[in-house]
Order: sequence, then C-alpha cells, then structure tokens
Amino acid sequence: MPKLLHKLFLIILMTLVSGTVMASEDKWYTVEVISFTRSASTSNAERWSELPYQEDGSGGFSSADNLSPGSDLLSVPKEQWQLGPHAYSINRAPEMTVASHQAWRQKGLPRKQAPWIPLDTKANGIYGNIKISLSRYLHADVDIKLENPDRYNNQGFMPARDISFKTSKKIRLGKLFYIDHPLAGVIVLIERYQPEA
Repeated sequence: MPKLLHKLFLIILMTLVSGTVMASEDKWYTVEVISFTRSASTSNAERWSELPYQEDGSGGFSSADNLSPGSDLLSVPKEQWQLGPHAYSINRAPEMTVASHQAWRQKGLPRKQAPWIPLDTKANGIYGNIKISLSRYLHADVDIKLENPDRYNNQGFMPARDISFKTSKKIRLGKLFYIDHPLAGVIVLIERYQPEA
C-alpha cells in the first residue's frame, strides 16, 4: 500500500510540474517591419483632417536595432531579415521611399503589456509606433503621423500639415501583411521563434 501511495504521489507531482512548465513557456515571435512613404497622394483634391498625434505612454524602445539579450525584445541579425527584396522594390518605385526597415524578436504579450516599438524614421517625414500583441490571435497596432506632401498646393484650400492614422489588424503567422494609406504604408511579417534553451 505505501508503494501505491508513493507512485500516486509521484504521478500527481509530475503532472503539476509539467503543467507549471507548460504554463510558463512563452511564445516568441520574429517581427520584421518596413514602413514607407509616397511622394504625393493619389488625389490632391482629397482633404485630409489634421488629427492630434500623441505618443503612447506605455513606453517603448529607442530602436529595435539596439536591444539587449535578457529583455523581452531581442535584435535580429540583418543577414536573417527576409523582407530585403520588398524594401529594394519599394525604393525602385519612383513615387515611394523606404522610411524604416527593422526586425526584432519578442514575447507574445497581451495588448496592455506589449511594448510600442518606434519606427526609426524621423528623417523621412514619418513618425510612429507599432505594437505586436497576442490574445487569441496576433494583432498589429499601428499609430503613425506623417507630413502631408500636398500641404503646399494651388487648389484653393490648405490641407493639413500632418496626417495621423491609427489601425489595428489581425495578423496571420508567416503571411505578409500590408497596412496601407494613400501617403504611406507598413509591411509586417511575423513568424514563430523558438529561443535557445
């Protein structure tokens, strides 16, 4: 009888330990993002509203290129980036310019805990942040402000100097995803990442 109790105790203990290990396993993802601008909007007659732009107070990182191991974000060596051909194609288009190209690895965190990652684009007339979060699905939240290339024109009205747009989209793993706007856009690719033990 003591041997039976001992075996039963070991089975329960192993079940509890394995459940704790499984619960503590974090899902990690590799995120690669390209942001780009267009030199002019598709229609000068379109009136853009000027919306106030506010940086999110939840914090972020100065650059996804300067992330330290041990944090919840890890940098990705450039030789492992996958969207280089897309960046090249965008830069070859006469009306488009790559504003930023970044890649990092992060834990899948709920929206309230996931950090905002700044798009490192201040010299290109576009500013903004992206947040990748995990609930039932992966989501990308984008919050961008950009200079309106049509703010100086002879159309009889003064367009907004700056344009802001925000959006939240569900992202599928391994699928290229576009967040588009007549004056700018963001391309996102997210894949699972298995950290080394």
